[in-house]
Amino acid sequence: MPRLVSRQKFLPGGWKYYQPEIKFEARQHMSFQGLVQALIYARAANPHLVQKHGWSLDYDTVANEVDAWNAKVAAEFGWTEYYTDGEPTGGNRQPFHQPPQNRPGPLQVAAGAKPVVEWLMSGAEAVPMEQANKRAEICVTCPLNEKGDWKRWFTVPVAEAIMTALHSRKSMKLATAFDESIFLCGACACPLKLMVHFPIERKMKALKRDTFDQMPDFCWVRKEANEKGLNPAP
Repeated sequence: MPRLVSRQKFLPGGWKYYQPEIKFEARQHMSFQGLVQALIYARAANPHLVQKHGWSLDYDTVANEVDAWNAKVAAEFGWTEYYTDGEPTGGNRQPFHQPPQNRPGPLQVAAGAKPVVEWLMSGAEAVPMEQANKRAEICVTCPLNEKGDWKRWFTVPVAEAIMTALHSRKSMKLATAFDESIFLCGACACPLKLMVHFPIERKMKALKRDTFDQMPDFCWVRKEANEKGLNPAP
């Protein structure tokens, strides 16, 4: 099966992909990563079709689908410099970061959720929606994005505290375009659907140095903290 030589080297006219069931078509000038994430979001918005057709929402799987589609286009047009019969290089994939060997336990998860619950109950403002979406887009492809409904990670008391806090802040309408694909941060044990709305200043006050150091360089927490000169808690 042909694969792309590089996911950073655009095909003439840009990347291609079409999903007729949801009328999804790659937009011009989309990056490879942007196309994959847009396709995941479009599929996630149609859960009945996901179930019916067995579509994947996993980044790596969808990326390979898009890779194969474009490699086939290149092969059909004879663009030999764009495809190979070997393994894909995955040129624009995020740098691999080894997840912690131990998955978050109940106490760690509770500690990770605590500052978010306190923030929700305090009435403090969330970050702008555009910023939350950019954060969530980064979390989608992060290897520390622990899959599964975030509710499965929490003990009953912690889950109830989160639900109570969310109920009290219904007017915030905390949601991003990537909510179907973000779950729990494997480093800080925070529910990502909520954390992407969390002000970085409050996040850093509750974040320990060893946890901060586990986060990959492309993590938005590290980037925003560095930009603002914020350090994790001692």
